[in-house]
Amino acid sequence: LDVLWQQGVSPEGGCPVSRTGFRWAASVTGAVAACACAYIVAVSHPDISLAHHFSPNQMSRSNGVLHKSSRVLDEPKQNNDPWDKNTVVIECDRLCEELRVDFGKPKKASRIELSLSVNDCYQIRLYRDGKQVYTDVLLPQKNRGSRRDRGLRRFLVRLPRGGIEFTEVGIQPLFGDGDYSVGHVIPR
Repeated sequence: LDVLWQQGVSPEGGCPVSRTGFRWAASVTGAVAACACAYIVAVSHPDISLAHHFSPNQMSRSNGVLHKSSRVLDEPKQNNDPWDKNTVVIECDRLCEELRVDFGKPKKASRIELSLSVNDCYQIRLYRDGKQVYTDVLLPQKNRGSRRDRGLRRFLVRLPRGGIEFTEVGIQPLFGDGDYSVGHVIPR
């Protein structure tokens, strides 16, 4: 190859290329590849603060709290029920509020049954008198037997042995398609 470079001929036998031109082209190609990798990381990782600027999907951070009574979400929904009918829709404009379902008096449960929009990721928190006592993350799922990635999906959050006493359940979208909803929240 050194002989070819000294003669000003490219290794493929095509048009003559100087070492400077080749190095410049390789540098530009490397810079473009590095930028592409940085972009992919920025839009695919929910913990990067700039990700919501690049992605059409909604990435979220806490932007306040939306309070609802547990009576609003006490009717069980089924898998594939519409995500936006008889549900609490959580609106997000880059930042999502946490929905807090208030049970009024303390409840003790070993499980919590929820229905959530199927293709999103949510953080679940339990509060007792305003203090967080438990947290879990529910990842996006597909409804079995359905070709759609829309609608509700039922989840069962298993709590530590002996159960946990709480007064509120917090539900916050972490990332997804931007259409976030909660169908029901029932302690068991």
